[in-house]
Amino acid sequence: MNIPYCEGTPNFLYIFDTSFAPTLLFYAYVPVVCVALFLGIFVLIKDKNSLLSKILFAISLAFSLWTLNIIAQWLTPASHLNYFFWQITPLLEIFIPILLVYFAYVFLWKKDISILGKNIGFLALVPVLMLLPTTYNMSAFDPSACESVVGPLLGYVYGIEILSILFIVFLGVRRYAQKNISISFLQVLLVTLGSALFLGIFSATNIFGELTKLYEINLIGPIGMVLFLALLAYMMVKFYVFNTRVIGTQMLVAVLSVLVFAMLFVRKIENIRYVIIVTLGLVFAVGVALVKSVKHEITLREETQKLAKNLEFANMRQLETMRFITHEVKGYLTDASAGFDAITSGSFGPVASDIKDMSQEALARVQYGVNEVKNFLHVSDFKTGKVTYAMEKINLTELLVKSAEELKKRASDKKLTLAVSVPEGDMCTILGDADYIVNHILKNLIDNAINYTPEGSVTVSLAHKDGKVLFSVKDSGVGLTDEDKKVLFTEGGRGKDSRTVNVHSTGYGLFIAKQIVTAHNGRIWAESGGRGKGSTFLVEFPEV
Repeated sequence: MNIPYCEGTPNFLYIFDTSFAPTLLFYAYVPVVCVALFLGIFVLIKDKNSLLSKILFAISLAFSLWTLNIIAQWLTPASHLNYFFWQITPLLEIFIPILLVYFAYVFLWKKDISILGKNIGFLALVPVLMLLPTTYNMSAFDPSACESVVGPLLGYVYGIEILSILFIVFLGVRRYAQKNISISFLQVLLVTLGSALFLGIFSATNIFGELTKLYEINLIGPIGMVLFLALLAYMMVKFYVFNTRVIGTQMLVAVLSVLVFAMLFVRKIENIRYVIIVTLGLVFAVGVALVKSVKHEITLREETQKLAKNLEFANMRQLETMRFITHEVKGYLTDASAGFDAITSGSFGPVASDIKDMSQEALARVQYGVNEVKNFLHVSDFKTGKVTYAMEKINLTELLVKSAEELKKRASDKKLTLAVSVPEGDMCTILGDADYIVNHILKNLIDNAINYTPEGSVTVSLAHKDGKVLFSVKDSGVGLTDEDKKVLFTEGGRGKDSRTVNVHSTGYGLFIAKQIVTAHNGRIWAESGGRGKGSTFLVEFPEV
């Protein structure tokens, strides 16, 4: 098939003729397209749930497609392809003003546009969609010159661009005029000015080029996009827009790299001087930004190190003070515990039943207080690395049965069923510190299950599994949410509503349990179907 060609011969991908393009075509368009796509994709990835990020990505994509279409018009000598690129120009261009208005509105009002506003935007698209394949779009096309005589449709698009500029300015002025607005005047000014300049320069160069048929003027159009992106990058750093901080230096380096690459396509040596001037200016800007960035980084690092030393010293003093206080409190509580224990055991002779009941209750509370003080001391010991373990071979089955037996009365007092399941006639043995494992893991997890189970049952089990011992505590209690699971084993971490169920919850018990399990080369985790569906705490130890 004979394909008619206008001036030029394909020398790239059998489609494009790079020698036929204006000298600065690649240098003007390619860097802006790359940076626009880079910024749009980067922001979308970093803040993918934001409507504003999605609109910015759509703007960068629409602008890039329009720009690539213009490049294709310059480079394609095949008339049928060139005809196609000319014909779709209004469709690609109309999205830019509509999306910019959408962007400005969402940025300024911090909310999505109304259904009416979206319908108006869609109605602006309708004439383009309907008239695209008609003579209202292209009234004539010269296949020998690959030039089109555009119809009134492109004029309609230019009209939409002018109205969009005016509307963006109106939005900015109206937003600034409101009292108690949620964004600063500088942000209103930057987004209004950036959007209006982008669309203004973009539209003006297109209109002038079409009226004069001097299409090289379109090479100035990307300047508007550069200004728009520069203002957005500044707002990212200054106001933390899009929930991300893009360092201006990164943007400049990206632009500089693409510009240097684009210099390879500058065909006329007399134009290289202008190209070098622009590139040199950008190199200077990158250098200044890098020097400032390095100085700021050095200063910030020195201040951080100084602050860290001060905090470390303050923390050590605080830990020493708290250890002294808790050690003294522990001594008082231990003395009180011994006294109440002597009363309840009859060491001072027979006592009235009501006094004995009161003493037993007081003894239980004092012992609870002693345990909490011990927990606090253990936390500070874990932080300073002072914890040592008496590692020996222990019978976990025997320890579990004994621990559960000691806690059966607590479960019975709450009318809960406490069931124990262990391998019959078989021992589950591990290497560990019996005292730490009994008090901070076995008893702690069973006690927690009883505390957080208003009614129903608690089931404690022990089993062999793949050369390991699996200890689990399952309850029918309040359950856990996914948010609860994330903080359970952290220092002071506890479920969102744990205090409403157990007013004495401190969040240290599970943190200590995790440190001990980890030191024993084990693993601890929690499972739950959600709030009100009970929970299961599991601990896995290597079996010996």
